[in-house]
Amino acid sequence: MIRVERPHQTLIVRSTPPTSCLLSKRDVISTSIKGTSAGSLARRHIVIEAAVVAGPRHKNGILGAVYTPASGSSTEISVRVQEERSEVLDWPRVADTEQVRVGLPRHWAEGILSEIRSEADPRKLYSGKLEFVEAASGDVGGDLGIFQMLGKLVLRTLRFPVSALTQEWYERELDALLD
Repeated sequence: MIRVERPHQTLIVRSTPPTSCLLSKRDVISTSIKGTSAGSLARRHIVIEAAVVAGPRHKNGILGAVYTPASGSSTEISVRVQEERSEVLDWPRVADTEQVRVGLPRHWAEGILSEIRSEADPRKLYSGKLEFVEAASGDVGGDLGIFQMLGKLVLRTLRFPVSALTQEWYERELDALLD
């Protein structure tokens, strides 16, 4: 686990969540990015919690994804949609002043895909399948912008070997994403 804590910003990165915040498989939106390179990246699971204070708003979210490598020249990216907000999670650190519930509205899922399409550089993206399977946010602090930021951070994380993903790396990426 990697933790970046600053005034008004918290980022926690895990390889798996302490308890499940898996979204239902009933509704999935997806896209394919062509022209990617075949790579030898191993299967990875990443869950990122983030909280950012922006003026009077406290934005928070949790987004988890699984990357599975595959031969070929494209990356299939999917995001599970779960409109109904289900169970309350007791472990997130990013929203200790409100209840955090599992769920991801369709317009947030579409926003994640849109940001990934604009962020994805085919020369730096391994072929395979990237599935966003976990999501949760506070009843008040959930926000499209925080989920778009988390989606971009997951994508950037997959470009590097796990050994390169230090606290300092995440600090630099958080700074770049918030500028």
